[in-house]
Amino acid sequence: MNIKIIKGSMGFASVAALLAAGQAKADLSESFSASYGKPTPVNVPFSTILTLSAFNPALGTLKSVTFTLTSDIYAQPEVFNNTGGTAPYTSASASIPVTATGPAGLTTSLTAVASDGPGTLAPGFDILAPVSNQTVGTQSLTSGFAAYESGGDYNVTISNDSATYSGQTSLASGLFFGGTATTDGSLKVTYDYSVPVPTPEPSAFIGGFGVLSTLAMLGFRRRK
Repeated sequence: MNIKIIKGSMGFASVAALLAAGQAKADLSESFSASYGKPTPVNVPFSTILTLSAFNPALGTLKSVTFTLTSDIYAQPEVFNNTGGTAPYTSASASIPVTATGPAGLTTSLTAVASDGPGTLAPGFDILAPVSNQTVGTQSLTSGFAAYESGGDYNVTISNDSATYSGQTSLASGLFFGGTATTDGSLKVTYDYSVPVPTPEPSAFIGGFGVLSTLAMLGFRRRK
């Protein structure tokens, strides 16, 4: 008979849990994207402005804003071999730092790097094979959303100051690295937000309590 009483108490606890769940919130997300350097990659240095859609507060309560910056680098490494003979190299690289700067101090930075090697260089100037690579960077804002909740649009600046060319070799000196590079990419903004979970109708709980009360009474009578 004790088992029946325990079952009854668990039933009331379940209904209480349902009541609590009625006050919970569901987490959702919405994303918008814009691209730069497409279909023609841009030369460095560069600066461009992307326009993204702001979050609509009518959808729910904004919890975070996340920038995901994706950058592709297309490089043509060049090396001048001034050693007077053939020379080995481990790698010849180009790197492009790219920064996305949005409202409220939300900034995402990355450095896209592409490299060629190893190989052997003849004396003089040499243009190496084209190389490419993709890099992704993310950053989130968890407060101060006013600039992102206007329901309209806002601007984000994508910029780069310069490209860096470097190389690795076992030689002490005599190799000089350079090249050319272009880039393209995209910026995605993701809004994480919450919405209230609808509370079940009171009649549903009343009916549940009625059934549980009946079961409890039956258990009491059987025990008598």
